Parts: sequence; structure tokens; C-alpha cells
Amino acid sequence: MQEKLETKQYSLSVAIERVGRGVGVFCPAELFAGLEGPVFQCGNSVYFANESAYSTATYFIGSTGDDFAAEACDGYLAFGYTGHGVLSWGYCMQSNSPDLMLTLRLACGGFYLPADSFERVNDYLVDLAIFVRKIRSTSLSLEVVESMGYGRYRLFDSDGHGVEREISLLDDENRVARLNRLLAEVGVYEAQRGRTVREFRASAEYFNEWQYANPAGSVMVLGDKSVMKRPVIHSAGCPSMIEEQRPANRVLCALDMHQLLLWAEDKSVDRPALCSACFTL
Repeated sequence: MQEKLETKQYSLSVAIERVGRGVGVFCPAELFAGLEGPVFQCGNSVYFANESAYSTATYFIGSTGDDFAAEACDGYLAFGYTGHGVLSWGYCMQSNSPDLMLTLRLACGGFYLPADSFERVNDYLVDLAIFVRKIRSTSLSLEVVESMGYGRYRLFDSDGHGVEREISLLDDENRVARLNRLLAEVGVYEAQRGRTVREFRASAEYFNEWQYANPAGSVMVLGDKSVMKRPVIHSAGCPSMIEEQRPANRVLCALDMHQLLLWAEDKSVDRPALCSACFTL
């Protein structure tokens, strides 16, 4: 669907607030990072588009995500609550920032939908924003399509390599775990492509996901020398490693122990010790 945009404009923060107060969908600011206002109100609906979208005189609210990805310019943003009749209403957002592309069409408020449909959408948006914040601590990019029961999530690096899953997470009780698993799978893919060692903080949630996805992998823990005289290499599932999982510690993960030994040598790190519970000589 394409529509001409009206010229009444608002700051981005005001438009987000108008959608929240007027409709009851409160989209977290994390999903708007890297996008700019002002935004223009589209007709008389609670729907807005920024200059990048306004300059094209179109928005892609009815698209599948594929045409949006192919045609949307950098910085594109259109979002709000829209629909027709008494049945087909929902929160929609399509955006294209440097590390995040969204195509969201989340049904809520239609005649036959339950009263908690807005709460369900808000919960999903919060979980998605938390995951996006994790992604922004890496060098990865994320594309999301969540559109009326169809879902597709693609996580990839600057070379376009990564993982993709076709799954709708809007009503999935395990969506946080599934999103984190996606991040862990990218770690496996990177290792298989030659990016043999990945670094985490021991307290990072996606480090635990990497452990779960790679039970045969190896983990090297590096800590303050006043506490740990030498780095220690463990198997991925070693129970004794829990004692070393302090937030200040670094952990290096690899599919092969020898990759960690080579990393330590290359970085002039003290030769690691092998955990006696994991490795018998």
C-alpha cells in the first residue's frame, strides 16, 4: 500500500509519545536509534514518517519485507497505528538504520482480538529492544520481519554472512531464548569460517548460549593476576568454571582447544593451564 504524506510535522519523540498515549503501544527508544526526525503525520491516522520516507512520497506498510529491503533508502522510518474497518488494525513499523532493518505489522485492537492484544505487542517490543541492545555491543546487524503471523530473523556480519530463521516470535513464550540462540549460532558460524576465537565477558548471557550450543568446545578464562596466576582452559560444560565466572573476567571461546593456545601465544599471554577436571594428562 502506498499513500501520499501530509505535511503536519512533529519531533520524533513527540510522535512516539502520541502513539503511546493515543493507542497504548509504547515502542522502546532503542528501536529508533540512528533514525532522525522530524516526522510527518500520514493523513488523519496515528501514523508517521520521517523525511527519508516523506521524500519518496510512499510508505510500504503492506509489504512483505522483501520489497521494503530492496527499495527503502537509508534512514527510512514509518511507524504508528493504522488499519481499516473494525477488524484489521495493528502497530506497524518499517525502518532502515545502519545496523537494524524492521518490518513490523503486529495485530492489536481489532474487533475480534482479545483485550490483552496491546500488552502482548508491548511485551514483544520490549524483548526485541533488549536483544537489539545486545546486538549493538557487537559488529553485527539485524533484519526483522514480524508480519501478521509470519516471522523472519536474520543476523549477519559486515560481509553479509550469518544466520537466518523463519519463525514468528510475537506469541512465542520462548522468544528471548530463541533470539539469544540466534546470536550463539552466529558465533558458531564465525568460528567455522576461520574466526576461530570469540571473546565474551563471563557474565554475558550470550556466552551461556554459546556454551549451550557448543558442548564440545573449549573456553579459556582470563582474570586479574592477583586472583588467577595463569589463564585456565576448560571444556565448555565444565562445572568448576562457574567459580571463575566473575563479571570482570574475560572468556575466550573456540571449537578447538589448540585455537586458544595459539591465541594466547599470539597475544603474549601467559601459557594457559589446563583444568584438571576437564583434561587428564
